[in-house]
Amino acid sequence: MAQAGVRATTGGSVGLTLDALSSRVPWIRRAAYVLFPFSQLVALVFAAGCIAEYGLPPEQLAVVLAIAVCCIPVDFALLQMVRQAEKVDRERVRNRMLEQVLDEQEQQRACARRNLDEAEAIMDALRQWAQQLEAELEKNPQADDAQEQGSAKEALASLQAQARYCAHPIVNTLVGIKAQQFQKAGVMTVFDLRLPDALPFSDVEMCGIFSNLLDNAMHACENVAEGERFVQVQAVYDGETLVIVMRNSCSDRDRKRASRPQLVLGRPGRESEMPKHGWGLSILKSLAARHGGSLSTASEEGVFDTRLELRGDVSHASPQKGVSGR
Repeated sequence: MAQAGVRATTGGSVGLTLDALSSRVPWIRRAAYVLFPFSQLVALVFAAGCIAEYGLPPEQLAVVLAIAVCCIPVDFALLQMVRQAEKVDRERVRNRMLEQVLDEQEQQRACARRNLDEAEAIMDALRQWAQQLEAELEKNPQADDAQEQGSAKEALASLQAQARYCAHPIVNTLVGIKAQQFQKAGVMTVFDLRLPDALPFSDVEMCGIFSNLLDNAMHACENVAEGERFVQVQAVYDGETLVIVMRNSCSDRDRKRASRPQLVLGRPGRESEMPKHGWGLSILKSLAARHGGSLSTASEEGVFDTRLELRGDVSHASPQKGVSGR
């Protein structure tokens, strides 16, 4: 479903771009098509007028008329060749754009598959924690001795340790995993996630949103000097709208690339110079369009800001089911 939405959004925008490319011919070029034969006509009329005015031999007038007759098919052939060359050039550009769109869709499908696998891995981890806790509590249902309760408390502590970011189990576990990756990369992180355990968005969508945002931030921080890398994420759901605001450090080169259009023409078989934020933002744009929200970005020296808003149907927000192995 997510892939279909991305494909529809990408296909629609590219279709408009291709239509505009096909129908747009500079007016100066159209004027040149008219001026070229018109200039020949003016020159021939002027020559014929001079011959008549100065009483030159009629043979010269016949020569001028013969040249005029010869210019007509030559001009038509020349204009036809020019139009054919332009058509070939437009087709070449169209093919390059379509190839790039196909590459983009393939990378988006791969990203969606990774998000789905990551969500399933998180669910498996939660099931294992719940199974461990359930097994320990079944062994000691009414144990009063602290030593007998030690293993059960340890399992409970390991489960509660994952709830330090927010109440939503998928987002909480994913952010915990990404936070460890940021720590290893020397990135300072600040997470302020005020999310309930139930949201009107699927687990795969929530996993895709935070995975793409945090992966984009990680890639951007790779080109930043150590000690200057940071990521700040705020998320809140007010019952109707989910708002996620992220600020991360980035290099000047990535910041300039991120401000360019994402669709960049290039030679076939040559990797395009896409901004580090490119693919993730494309997926987030499709999610925002699907849920009637918006995605906005801003950049200044050394900082990249992302704001995502999604509107959800409250009636679709059902409490998260208990995660267990049964």
